[in-house]
Amino acid sequence: MILVGVGCSVTEGSGLVKDPGKDYVYNTPYRLQNCWLGQLSQQLGATYINLGDAGGSNFYIGQQVASFINYEMHQYSNKQLVFCIGWTEIARTSWWHEDTFHWIHSKHIEQGRERNKFQNSFKEWVLDSQGDEAGGNQALTDSAKLLVNSVCASRKIPLLQFNALGDHHTYHEYENYYLPNKNTLDYLKQDQLIPDDGHPNELGHRDIASRLYNFIKEHKILQL
Repeated sequence: MILVGVGCSVTEGSGLVKDPGKDYVYNTPYRLQNCWLGQLSQQLGATYINLGDAGGSNFYIGQQVASFINYEMHQYSNKQLVFCIGWTEIARTSWWHEDTFHWIHSKHIEQGRERNKFQNSFKEWVLDSQGDEAGGNQALTDSAKLLVNSVCASRKIPLLQFNALGDHHTYHEYENYYLPNKNTLDYLKQDQLIPDDGHPNELGHRDIASRLYNFIKEHKILQL
């Protein structure tokens, strides 16, 4: 069994101490075994592929799932894949940059302003005009969730999902969704498992993994 994790910095494992000796490397060398995805894979006796990307939006997460299914999944035709989605805050925006062939996430606009880039651009306007309560990004989040859930259902790919960052207003009922209208990090803050940099520490990632593992067992999502 292979867990395919998609999400933002919480899934990527930002803020954790890097230990190259414990890495399960996929594309980049710093995705850590002690992130929640790595710890959950250990509990399930599985390996994992971590596609988490700091600053990524929910639209980006949906596109990453679609891209993996279209271009990567054939390599694992003899393996059971399970998508593990850590949805992020809805205010984020991502787009594909045609000149560099890379994704750009909304947080990079703030960095761009400091370098006098993205001044008066359409994408800057999109970001500034869509805050946490804006209908535009909520619609993008809902469309991303619909895409991921429908594609996984049609292909019979097990799906585990939760809100890694931000409060969500989920307008559809999805299967295997842990706390669909709650911010998981709120629980970690109560237990002081999030340092000053805003990312869960190793104990915080362990807490997330334990919550998801118990959810999997309770709802019999996988045959354990």
